[in-house]
Amino acid sequence: MDPGTLTDLQDKAKSAGLWGITTPEEYGGIELGPVMHAVIEMELGRTFVPFSFGGGADNVLFHASDEQKEEYLYPVIAGKKKACFAITEPDAGSDATNLRTYARQDGEDWVINGEKTFISGGSGADFCILFAMTEAGVTTFLVDRDMGWNLRRSR
Repeated sequence: MDPGTLTDLQDKAKSAGLWGITTPEEYGGIELGPVMHAVIEMELGRTFVPFSFGGGADNVLFHASDEQKEEYLYPVIAGKKKACFAITEPDAGSDATNLRTYARQDGEDWVINGEKTFISGGSGADFCILFAMTEAGVTTFLVDRDMGWNLRRSR
């Protein structure tokens, strides 16, 4: 499907008030419940159109600071930025209790060391929601692509 056509469909969804169907109303969404969301997804599954109503964001972003919401949440909801979710590791899978990626504070900065794998959308994401172990336990970090991350592809 032509990306322009998909954008046109999303623009129609926005103008019809169907943008952010699971996003809380306070952030511009229509906050449909899980049953209505499932019905919509079932109907979309009957088509060959790779359509998303957009306006959604990972739940952790709704708990970000006001500054982080401006930088990450609102642009994701508007469709201007893309996020990826990095928890899976080669030896731990998605088991957060066995993460080996570790973050330590160095002054005001955090240094994160570890390896993530199978990160859907990672190559096109503007930032990453990354899970790492700290002295306090499992912690999430917003890692902006501009901070740099090393992407290696397996063959």
